[in-house]
Amino acid sequence: MFLESNNQLVGILAAADTLRAEVPAALAQADVGIAIGAAGTDVAIEAAHIALMREDWNLVPEVLRIAQRTMRIVKMNLAFTTLYNIVGLSLAAFGILPPVLAAAAQSLPDIGIMGNSARLLKQK
Repeated sequence: MFLESNNQLVGILAAADTLRAEVPAALAQADVGIAIGAAGTDVAIEAAHIALMREDWNLVPEVLRIAQRTMRIVKMNLAFTTLYNIVGLSLAAFGILPPVLAAAAQSLPDIGIMGNSARLLKQK
């Protein structure tokens, strides 16, 4: 079953044996394709954006929550790095920060990004 809105594919719902040949194409075309069950076809699992290993539809909201949390942290990392580089480059360009110290300080945001990203390892 294909769900469409304004000629745009918004979702797909397919049983294991229904339209088996069309499922991988529909999964790839969807905004978010989800293959459920480890026993699914390899083609469907490869075509999907998300592959759940258990056949439990109740995991879908949890997957979406994890994806939103991941994107929030990625955006924080990008904002932090951009701000850090703008400040660092400005200080170095105006001669306030010596070039050697600026080069050494360039690795510091990597540690901050790794620490911030490590928060994803904790489940809430």
